Order: sequence, then structure tokens, then C-alpha cells
Amino acid sequence: MYRFNSTWYEGSYSRWMEYSVKEDVVFCLCCYLFKNDYVKGNAGDFFTKTGFKAWNHNLERFQLHVGEVNSVHRRCFSKMLDFENQSQSIQVALNKQSEKKIRSEHRTHLEASTNVARFLLKFELSFRGHDESEYSKNKGLFLGLLEWLGKMLPDLNNVILKHAPKNAMMTSSKIQKDIVSACAQETVKAIIDDLDGDFFEMLVDESKDISHHE
Repeated sequence: MYRFNSTWYEGSYSRWMEYSVKEDVVFCLCCYLFKNDYVKGNAGDFFTKTGFKAWNHNLERFQLHVGEVNSVHRRCFSKMLDFENQSQSIQVALNKQSEKKIRSEHRTHLEASTNVARFLLKFELSFRGHDESEYSKNKGLFLGLLEWLGKMLPDLNNVILKHAPKNAMMTSSKIQKDIVSACAQETVKAIIDDLDGDFFEMLVDESKDISHHE
């Protein structure tokens, strides 16, 4: 019996051949997708619309459909490969460069916020201000120091506060607390590493028990 043979999927036609079980015909995927870019009208619709099923002449017709080096099928096939390899396209490369730049700007911004937090923690200074709105003249030390750093360092000013990429200012109270928590964890880790498994004691001045005796 002449019929579709699944072993054809293992040959050179496997990249473009699509078989419809319902219609019992073969289609060409790349020509279906891109043929209209090269051919106008209904020329050669066997592999794109009506489907091919002349099984007694299958291999000859497949080869005829593929054609010479510059045939419509080969051009469609090349276009399909380019479509599959979009990760190599110029636009994707530009997007990756843009994402890389944004990540770098985020890191610079986060480092500035972390350094400000470390300074305030070292000297036990308060972070928040009573009014932290954009036009406030006393936003608190955290935002005030960030603004001051921006004025001193123009490159930093381009990536912090209102100039932050994608409006990720990273100045909310939650983020400030996250930075403080991270500093606390790193401090504890540094102390533990310094002790190196040794014993230690803590002396707490004027600690009272329940009877109010020191």
C-alpha cells in the first residue's frame, strides 16, 4: 500500500515535513510560514494548503519541492532557521546589552544605598525623616545622604533616586530595613568567624532581675 512512512521524519526532510493524520497529507512547515514573502498568488499550494499525498512519487516530489540552491523552499527554510535562532539576532543582542546595563545600574544604586546605611549604623544615627516627600527640605539622613552623594558624584546621580532605572528607587522603609537586616547578619557572621569556635561571654551593665536587684 502506498501511504505516509514515518521513517521520512528521520531523513533530511524531517526539519520541514509535517504530516496531518486527519487529512492523510504532507505539508511543508517553512513554506507554510514564509512562502508568501517570496511568491504571490496560489502557485505551488500542494505543500502549504491542499497538502501532498502522491505516495507513489513521494521521494521524487519531495526532492523537486526542495529544489535548487536558490529555490523558494530553501529560502523559506533559511528564514525558518533564522526564526528559530532568534537568540542570535541583533535585536536580542541589543536587549541583552540593555539588560546588562540596567543590572549594572541597579548594582551601583544598591551599593550606594548600602554604603549610606552602613555609615548611619556605624554612628548610630536615625534613618527616617518626618517628611520624606520629593520637595521636603528635611527628608531624613538616609535620603539626604543619597542626594548629597548624587550631587558630589554625577555618574552616581544618573542611577539613583528619581533617575533610577525603571523607577526602582530602592528607598522605601521596607528596603531600608532589609539593608539594615543584611548588615546585622553580616556583622554577626563576622563576629562568629572571628571567634572561630571559641568560648565567649557577654557583660551587660546594670541588668536587673525580677526583684529589681542588679
